Amino acid sequence: MSLQRLFYPLPLLTLVLALLLALPAPSRGQDAWNTYQDTDPRLLYQGGTWQTFQVAAALGGSLTATADPGATLTVYFAGTAVQLVYSLGPEGRTFSAQVDDGPLSTVYSYGDRYSHGQTLAFTDLSAGTHVLTVTNGEGALWIEAVQVQGHCWTDLRRPLRLPRRNQLLSALSRNSSSVSATISTAN
Repeated sequence: MSLQRLFYPLPLLTLVLALLLALPAPSRGQDAWNTYQDTDPRLLYQGGTWQTFQVAAALGGSLTATADPGATLTVYFAGTAVQLVYSLGPEGRTFSAQVDDGPLSTVYSYGDRYSHGQTLAFTDLSAGTHVLTVTNGEGALWIEAVQVQGHCWTDLRRPLRLPRRNQLLSALSRNSSSVSATISTAN
């Protein structure tokens, strides 16, 4: 049996493993909340100046804040529930949050003193992809984390694109010859 035939499945296995690694990790259970800290790149901060502060009392030890009206946080996710973890404080006023085109929730984030770990939850969502949009009104907005019963992506408008069949076959044939050549020269 030739080495090329023996190791032909290796490129296919490599490709399958690469595709599996590109997919999100499986859920830890239907009721499990996956936490995405304020500094996670899947949380998209736009339309204003956002700064990250180290705050030991905040979930994960930091929070990302803005005082710019209209500044937004956008989170693309797949799942059945999402909750925003935020802080209250003397500079807080109002912000709004919405999932997809659902009802707009307005939150008053003022507090006489700083208080961390507040949550705004959207539950009982249909299974599938959704967008959480949080918009600052007046005052400061402090984001500690986003928790999802499911998983976040950077931007669902740009889904994972799999190669077409002919591109896949071409890549496999190129890789299989280079893999067998590498293996055969090693002997």
